[in-house]
Amino acid sequence: IRNITRLISEPADRLGYEAGRRSKLHHYGLIGQAMLSSDNLLHALNIALRYCQEVFHFTNYASSSQSKMLSVAWLPYKKDTLSVEHFLVARDLGTGLSIIEQVTGRKPKGVIAARTFFTDRKLILELRNQLGCVLEHAPNGAELVLNAQSLLQPMPQRNPQSCRVLEQLCYEQMHLPEDLPLKDSFTEQ
Repeated sequence: IRNITRLISEPADRLGYEAGRRSKLHHYGLIGQAMLSSDNLLHALNIALRYCQEVFHFTNYASSSQSKMLSVAWLPYKKDTLSVEHFLVARDLGTGLSIIEQVTGRKPKGVIAARTFFTDRKLILELRNQLGCVLEHAPNGAELVLNAQSLLQPMPQRNPQSCRVLEQLCYEQMHLPEDLPLKDSFTEQ
C-alpha cells in the first residue's frame, strides 16, 4: 500500500475508496450470499460485523446503537503512515457503501451524519452526494451514523431460510476443529 500511494499521483484516500467501491458481494462467498438473502440491512450489517470479528482486517470496525441511531466506524488497526491509514479506511468505507448498494439496490438512505479524516476534496464532495449529508471532520477514521429505522426496510432478495443455512455454513467453516489430520502435501493442507 505504501508503494501504491507513493507511486500513483492520486490521493491515498481516493485510491482506497475506488478500490473499495470495486468490491462485490460474490467476493465474500457464503457471507455475501447470506447478506444478500438477509431480512433487512440491519440483519446484513450484523452478519458482516460478526464475520469481521472472525478474520483479520487492517481496520477495526465498531458499531454502537443509541436511541434510534446506529453508528458504524472504521478505524486504523495500528498506527502507520497517514497515507496508508487513509487508504485502508477509505477502502473499507467504499466497500461498505458498495455492499449496501448491492444488497438494497439503491444508494444508502437514512444517513444522519458522516465523519472522516479524509483530505481529498473531490472524495469529500462525492461522499456528501452519495450519503446525502454534510461530511464532518473526524480526528481519526470514518464513521456513519444511521437512522436505525431505515435499516429495517425489507430486502428485495430476502430469504430467511437460505440466510439461516448460509450463516450456519459460514459458522461451521470458521469453527472447524483445529486438529484436522495432516495431508500429504502443503497444498492439500
